[in-house]
Amino acid sequence: MSHHTYKFVDASFWLAYTNPEDILSNPRNNYGYSAKGEITTGQKYLELFETEEEMAAYIDLITNTPGWYYECLNRIPYPPNPNEWECPEPIDYSSLTMG
Repeated sequence: MSHHTYKFVDASFWLAYTNPEDILSNPRNNYGYSAKGEITTGQKYLELFETEEEMAAYIDLITNTPGWYYECLNRIPYPPNPNEWECPEPIDYSSLTMG
């Protein structure tokens, strides 16, 4: 099992995963945004991105599902996402499982 620890020096979008399928089956549990602090993960891969667009494109590429990240349930909400956005319809976040 891999183990990654990263201390954020600059604000970054991050993605931690072992299998791309894990990202699709558990939205927002494998990625996020951090302005400071540290992330520790047991996932095989830890990728860091300067912009949300870069992370979204990478998720599209590894999952082979174009546009998936920008669906309302999958996108990092504002805040903590520094990019202000609103979903056109209310989202029931209670249906999401974490872990």
